[in-house]
Amino acid sequence: IPGRNTTDIFSLTILPRPIVVTVAVANSIITEDVSVTPFRPITATGGFGTLTYTIDANFTTLTGLSFNSANGTISGIPTSSLTARSFTVTVTDQASPVQTQTGNFTLQIDPLPPLDQILAQTTYSFTINVAVAAFTPVSINGGYGTKTFTITKSNGDSSNLSALGLGTFSAANGRIAGGTPTVLQGPTNYKIFVTDQAGQSASKEFSIAINA
Repeated sequence: IPGRNTTDIFSLTILPRPIVVTVAVANSIITEDVSVTPFRPITATGGFGTLTYTIDANFTTLTGLSFNSANGTISGIPTSSLTARSFTVTVTDQASPVQTQTGNFTLQIDPLPPLDQILAQTTYSFTINVAVAAFTPVSINGGYGTKTFTITKSNGDSSNLSALGLGTFSAANGRIAGGTPTVLQGPTNYKIFVTDQAGQSASKEFSIAINA
């Protein structure tokens, strides 16, 4: 019996992998006028082809911030504050029809706290050859992040505290180490400057006298 062939038709559909989103940063609090460490609130895997990220149109009202559509990264320097608000990130692939998935996160932009200094006292009077304990002429009110201190005479000259016997000045906290003054000095004005990580600065003046 001659061999017989039969054929049949079937349908094969190959589905793309689904897009899987992960909320990597559910709540982010940043500060006005401070550079943001770039972060990706929503990440995604899977899908077909290149993934594209979009975010709520409301995000465009946040001046100074940018959203990268290639990877969903937020960066920049926000120029205004924002109470906590939820945003939706949508991830789209290149399948036909396209697949989409969404993820939500909350963003808050705190106002930048102003930087100020408070004088402990305006005048210091010491006696030559009498030990002086460490002292901090100013304290800090507000500001952002790490503060850095410098000191000069009010006319801009070097403070020369060590030469007077008053010890070193700490750039980390504005503290004068103290010591035993060995040089007479009439009332002399000094200025302490402080700068924070947002670039804000403030200064205060006080005087030091070393008497016989």
